[in-house]
Amino acid sequence: MAKVTEDIKVAADTTSKDLTASKESGEVQFVQNSDTFVLLHVPPGKPNRKDNGKTRVVQKQQKWGTCWYYALKVGAIIRPDYIERQKATDRKWVSAYRKAMTKLFMSLDYIEQELAFLHNNPAQNLIDSRKKHGIPPTKSVETATKEVEMLKKASTIFGADKKQAKEFFDEYVASRDSLFQKVSPTVRENFKAIFIPFMQEYFMSPCPHITAFRNAYFNIEQMNIQSAFIQQCGLDPEKACQQAGRDLFHQFVTAGLKESKEAMPFKHLAVHTSQMEPQVQFKLHKYAASKLVEKAYNLKPLAWHPETSTLDDFIKELKNGRAIRVGGFYGHAHYNKPPNPFKKPEIAPIYDVFGFPPGSHLKQEEILESEHAISVIGAEKKPGTTNEGWIYYIDPNIESAPNQKRKIFVMSYKQFCLQCTAEECWMNDGSKPKHFTYAFS
Repeated sequence: MAKVTEDIKVAADTTSKDLTASKESGEVQFVQNSDTFVLLHVPPGKPNRKDNGKTRVVQKQQKWGTCWYYALKVGAIIRPDYIERQKATDRKWVSAYRKAMTKLFMSLDYIEQELAFLHNNPAQNLIDSRKKHGIPPTKSVETATKEVEMLKKASTIFGADKKQAKEFFDEYVASRDSLFQKVSPTVRENFKAIFIPFMQEYFMSPCPHITAFRNAYFNIEQMNIQSAFIQQCGLDPEKACQQAGRDLFHQFVTAGLKESKEAMPFKHLAVHTSQMEPQVQFKLHKYAASKLVEKAYNLKPLAWHPETSTLDDFIKELKNGRAIRVGGFYGHAHYNKPPNPFKKPEIAPIYDVFGFPPGSHLKQEEILESEHAISVIGAEKKPGTTNEGWIYYIDPNIESAPNQKRKIFVMSYKQFCLQCTAEECWMNDGSKPKHFTYAFS
């Protein structure tokens, strides 16, 4: 996995007449801009950097756990200085950081596939895999039987007997080339460059169970990438993490949560982060890196709060012409039904709007995915109400092509607030304390 971290260092060296601002003005455009309904215009695709924005190209969907980056990019691409600003060194570092994280998550996904192969009826999976890759059945009955019998022992990988697991894995590695001799070179290379080193580190670790080891392993790899990014930005990773701990604790103090369980890890910081609990180390590295990303993209924390602020407050923030990045339990993974088209004639020429059915959001105990970042581009107040209405947002999971209307989503303001979480702190009881940041613009 060292190659992933090294990438950080290497990388360093359709418009409607309803729009209230013209393209020529160089200003951010609005589809709607009133005291009760604000909606930013985000053209489909993104500016093509190769021709300084004269044309537009596909804005791809996020890859794995990088919604934080793709959500902030939505706000960046509507700014008139987007092309020039992307050439800045700090944004190149952020881009390299994102790419390194993407590679790491790709590796994690690959390892998950390999482990699933070994865990879920591997003998049958061997047959299915051969069919999938067009590999002819093994001619020798003796060889085929040996392969199946070997894979039946694959469950030893998930037991506590590491010696037995190691013996099986050595045998499995030795036979892998013959089992998948017609698989693409990429698959073979991934097995050798990613899965084998991962398993070797597992066998050398004191951790008895592979699931716990996998989680710790990838937290460490993420911290390595974040440390490289922090250092690339000219800061000492250790000092940056210590400062992150102090900043986080200060926020708990300001929120009146000085003695809360969530604040305790930051109350008495160890002399060195390596002496802290793994999860605390992980939070500090993530927080320190996120502050540098926000600085590079000139993101400002909003005073808006999901419980104490109003929809009018949110609309006022959008009238500044900046998309708002929010994290929470949003997106397809947090619903049990697909979204439906949402009829909104006044914005139909610009956007295809979709909304998830009422009551389809997963309950707290059903949620398996982590929080997801979205980019809010609009808010509308329901006539005759004081604090009811709708939020319009772009999901980084959805690709946007320049020759098609951009797909956006709508949800009630009430549901939006319920699903919102603070980036720095998510309380175990689900509460939303004051003085934490819930949105950036």
